[in-house]
Amino acid sequence: MGDPVTIAVTMGLKMMEQRAQAKAQENAARTRANAEMTRARQAQDIRNRQRGEQLKRRLATQRARFGASGAASRGGSADAVLQGLRNETNRQIGDEEASLGTQFAGLEDQVRNVRRQGLLERRSFLTSAATGYGLEGFNRLRTKKNLFE
Repeated sequence: MGDPVTIAVTMGLKMMEQRAQAKAQENAARTRANAEMTRARQAQDIRNRQRGEQLKRRLATQRARFGASGAASRGGSADAVLQGLRNETNRQIGDEEASLGTQFAGLEDQVRNVRRQGLLERRSFLTSAATGYGLEGFNRLRTKKNLFE
């Protein structure tokens, strides 16, 4: 295959190239994940704002119904009904937060998998190179010295 210095330099350059490529792939995956998380967070913020506005309208409508029916819009059962509407909105927001957290964790897993893949590829290269060069050296020794005859 060549002299040891050339082999070492070639392996070193190949490893540097693989590392740079793996880092670029990891950075690209991180950028995609960050963009996806930003889009999802913005969409959720919009939905939460819409929920808040809808809640205000529902509360005002419910208070108007209480007033139209002659019931007080504050205290007792009126407060319970209004609090129920608030709780429903808060539950929806919490459910979506949990879902978003799961989605974000999946995106982080994808980035980690890209990083692991790069590490595995470098390890595989080193293993195959070491095995190949080790066998070559063994065969050179065997043929030069006839150790096994």
